[in-house]
Amino acid sequence: MHYVRDSLVQRGKTSWRASYHPVFDDGTCGERVFETLKGCSNRREAKCAAEERRAILEEAARLNLGFSPNIPTLVDYQSDWANDLVLTGAVARKTARGYVSGIKCMGDIAYTKLNEVREFDVKHSIRFALDEGFSPNTVASNFSLMKNAFSRAQEEGLVAANPCRNVKPPKRVETRPRSLSASERLLLLSLLPQLVGALPLAIRLALSAGVRGEEVRGFTWEDWDDLEPRLSVRRVVVKDDDGSLLVKGPKTPASLRTLPVEGTLNQELGKRMEWQRARCAEYGVPFSKRLFILGDIDGSPYTPDAMQRDFSSFCKAFGIECCFHWLRHTFATELVAKGVNIRTVAQWLGHTDPGFTLRVYAHADPCALADSLGVVSDLVSVPESYESSARLGACLAKGVCDDLYHK
Repeated sequence: MHYVRDSLVQRGKTSWRASYHPVFDDGTCGERVFETLKGCSNRREAKCAAEERRAILEEAARLNLGFSPNIPTLVDYQSDWANDLVLTGAVARKTARGYVSGIKCMGDIAYTKLNEVREFDVKHSIRFALDEGFSPNTVASNFSLMKNAFSRAQEEGLVAANPCRNVKPPKRVETRPRSLSASERLLLLSLLPQLVGALPLAIRLALSAGVRGEEVRGFTWEDWDDLEPRLSVRRVVVKDDDGSLLVKGPKTPASLRTLPVEGTLNQELGKRMEWQRARCAEYGVPFSKRLFILGDIDGSPYTPDAMQRDFSSFCKAFGIECCFHWLRHTFATELVAKGVNIRTVAQWLGHTDPGFTLRVYAHADPCALADSLGVVSDLVSVPESYESSARLGACLAKGVCDDLYHK
């Protein structure tokens, strides 16, 4: 017998998948075999590796060693794809982990070989995830990940059909981002002068500029112009997989933005700079504009763990139900409620698509609907002073409009 290579598909920057089928001495063909080839930077290298693998398969068959088709499980297949995205720089590692963990939430189907999954298994996985307490929105998102994975597998010849094709995911439930009420917001703001350290300024930055937590931690004095005044979002501070701090570029190109600074926030930034300058002088350390605004004079930033711990303790102490990201939601919700243009709100938030901002923050408001009635009245009203009334009277007097009114 011998093997024939059927396909050679690039999976990542240096990863390829080859498929073969055995041809027996009587002319019949056996089941297809799939092999992943690593470390091939171009098609020529991949072809050489594929031929080497074909020779290994034929030698194994000649020695009657036997082998099993190399069909990966769903989660292994998704992991390989997600890792390739990270290697090529298409997504961050945290995003890739989400692609894999979403599959794992669907139960035993994640650990089943791709070619063994049936439509029944997909439906069962949805019921399992819902029974485990996952929301319909989460299950629908994970189902989408699963369906896309099988679509890719079908294109590569790993499965004959997509078992998710005729399955309907749970109906998504519209959810609104949680924001602070007017009383909660006033309570929080009234308590800020009593706080010390980096936390009060971090809260003001999120509530006065709508920036993300990682963006708050990434500000340096180079990003602040006290004369304009304005702040530029240029970097973020996050926690890497190994627990170490990672300073990198913002989430998307749209997140690179320059924002105007409100008066009280500008004053607080000035006070923070004076404090850092005094601290540098006390310890004989030269002040630098490269220092993180919320960090220490040794150049270290305000860590994600420290900020979360400080904010949680503060909210618990004063009975405020809030997480740090809700401050951003509160900022955006208030802007939309006050009639600020959606595109402007999207610029504040660093959203690429203003439509996303509209879907998340613009909700039906009965009071606003009633208030808009005045605009409708203006639209269909004719002012008493409008000069056409005099013209109409003159036309009627001359009999010009008689036919019009008697027909």
